[in-house]
Parts: sequence; C-alpha cells; structure tokens
Amino acid sequence: MFWRAMITWEATWRPPCTKQFSSKPTPPHASSLVLFSPFWTLRTETRLSSRRSSMTSSNGTSLDLRLAECDILNVFDGVQFLPLDRTTFLRSQCFVNLVEATFPTVSHSLLLYDSNLVWSGLNPEDVQVVYRYVCNSLLPKHLKANYLAKSAGSNARLSRFVTGPDCLVDMVYSDKTPKVYLDKIQRPGFFHLIVYKVQDLVICLFLPKNKDPLRLELYRQLDAFLYERMSELITEIKSYKKSTPEPPEAPDTRYVYFNTMNLATKDSLRERKGNPSSDALVRALVRLHNHNVNLSKEGCLSSETFMRMSTDHWVIGRMSNFRQFYIAVERKKLSLQEVDDVAKRICENKLKGIFFHV
Repeated sequence: MFWRAMITWEATWRPPCTKQFSSKPTPPHASSLVLFSPFWTLRTETRLSSRRSSMTSSNGTSLDLRLAECDILNVFDGVQFLPLDRTTFLRSQCFVNLVEATFPTVSHSLLLYDSNLVWSGLNPEDVQVVYRYVCNSLLPKHLKANYLAKSAGSNARLSRFVTGPDCLVDMVYSDKTPKVYLDKIQRPGFFHLIVYKVQDLVICLFLPKNKDPLRLELYRQLDAFLYERMSELITEIKSYKKSTPEPPEAPDTRYVYFNTMNLATKDSLRERKGNPSSDALVRALVRLHNHNVNLSKEGCLSSETFMRMSTDHWVIGRMSNFRQFYIAVERKKLSLQEVDDVAKRICENKLKGIFFHV
C-alpha cells in the first residue's frame, strides 16, 4: 500500500521554549535501565540510603536533556553512524576483535569516531542509550576537565581515559569507573564501562562487574596496547574521509534520515537553527513525522507527503522499508515538480542507496 499527498499548512511561529512534540524521545527510564539497573532491583536493596542514591543517580541522567532545544532528532533519539569503505571498516572491526582477544575480560566493545558510531557489539537499543550517555555526558565532561587542566598549566588530569584513573602513576588508586546495566544481551547484568579516547577516536569497553575492583595495572596495559593502534586507525579513517569529501549542500535545504531497524540517523538539521523561519520548519518536520506514525498504525508502510507552508517553503516526508526521510526546502516559488526533483537529488547525494525510494 502506497500513500501520497500534498498538504498546505499555516505555520505560526512561537519561541523555541514552547515547542511540544506528541512523539516522545526515549523515556528517561531507558537511561536508568542501562546506567543503573531495572527499577525492580531497588526492592532488593535493604538500606534506605542505597535506594535513595540509586534513585537520585537515575533522575540525574535526564537532567542533561535541554527541552527548549529539542527537535525531531530528539524524537528519534538515534545514533549517528560513520560511513566508511569496506577496507577501513574491516580494519576497524579487526582492531576491536584484537582488543577483545588480547583482553579476555572485555565482553563487549563500542568504537566511535567524532561522535559517530563505527562498530558495536551491542544490541541497537543498548547502543542507543550508551551512545547518548557517552556523547552527551562523559565526553563533554572529560573535554571540560582537560581544558581546565591545560588552563591551569597542570598535566595531572590530561588522561586518555575518559572513565577510570586520572593518572596512571597514582600510588593510591580508587576505582571510579561507572557501572552500566546491559539489558539486551544473553546474560543481562552490570558491567564496568571503560572509555578511552585518542584524538577523535573513542573505544568503550564493557567488563563484567565482580567483587574485585579494576586494578590500575589493567589501565596501564590498556593504555600501552591501545594508544599506538588507535593512532594508526585514526590516520586511516582521516585518509578515507579526505579522499571522499561530502558534496556541498545547498544553504536552503536540510534533511533528516532515520532507520527504525538499527536506529541510525543522518542529518543536516542543526546547522542553521535559531531564526523564526527555521524553527517553524523544525516543528513542521515533527508534525509530518506524527502524520507518518499514524499512517503506519493504519497499515500504510510506504508514503510520500509534500507540505507547503504559508511562508511558501516546503517540507517533504518519505517513508519506506522501515526508513524515514524528511527534507525542508527554504526556497520560495517552487512548483511541486521542482520540489520533487530537489528531494530526489538529496536522496541520491546523501543516502547513496541506503534509502529505498517510494
């Protein structure tokens, strides 16, 4: 079943802080589940202080969400993937496999480059929440701590470990590695989360939690093993990205792609936010997404919708094969055929076969 329509919508601008979305992002309890454990485990904690500490930590994870800045990307809450050629991707995968083979205590791994996912051994739902936790919380705090250390002229905090020891020469070490709860694996449970960063490349290592804390010697071995290999991999990734530059984007078009199967997102939405016209388009994208959600509930899995706004701008929504693609065209006096041509051109340039045209 295929559905195609054109809609004219009267857009009224409101301040960004009043934006409301009927589609909800991943609920806060999903973060709590991965970062702390299911809520039912609180019943097993006999001490009131332990329960209070768990609930306080759980609520704190949702405070990083700035509601006034939310848009359709927060509705999807997806993961940005790094596009690589087969050779570079396989070398990245071999690197992760080598890490897990050299350190048998590592059960799962996740590799990021410039906040884009390169490789993961986790279920997409676990990746979704861990990705948000690492990119939105751990990495910004680590960057700030290193910046303050440099400003103060101190090298004590300039560590490549985002989580773990501040310094590898500490005589007295207390394990501060966060513990996360992975739910979508064969044996759900708590894991130590070690995050190690070299330039823009980040590897997340998950080690089963046991009674004994992680020892400083393990971090020293990881640092000696990872640094040079990650530096080599960075060179390869940069070389590939330099050889395949992104085609230039028209300044008056923006797009959002979302794959509901692996939660992958790709977009150019947040590059030009802040003016009334752009904010109205962002709300139009959310409205169009809600329209597609309703179509899906009625059994229509493929659709194409063109929305013409009172500002004479266009918003296009396409849905097919569990993939969604939205385009905002801030260009006036375009015919329906011209807008359709713009949408097809963006599909060809940006998605390169990963989106099946409806």
